[in-house]
Amino acid sequence: MLRNEKGLPYFYKITNRLNGKYYYGSGSLDGYYGSGFALKRAYRKYGKDQFIYEVLRYFDTREDAFRFEQLFLSLYKLDQNPKSYNTCRNANGGYVSKEHYLTVSKR
Repeated sequence: MLRNEKGLPYFYKITNRLNGKYYYGSGSLDGYYGSGFALKRAYRKYGKDQFIYEVLRYFDTREDAFRFEQLFLSLYKLDQNPKSYNTCRNANGGYVSKEHYLTVSKR
């Protein structure tokens, strides 16, 4: 579980200890677990105790954290990476790339 010790908005990474898959996002709440649907499915499959939670960077405002997340997801195209639980290129979700949809639909 993410610990927001500074009480500031943050950018984070969640990593599955068993398979190395990861999720990047931004938040501001202590105890946050991430909101991606693929990540939530992995929690049900592996259990939340099998994940490592890291705050990578703190921000002054939630908007700054959100903009950083958006830039990061756009730049690295994590929705196309099979090691990523990020299925959206937009920080607020809603967009699932054609590549990811085709990959997931084959599973």
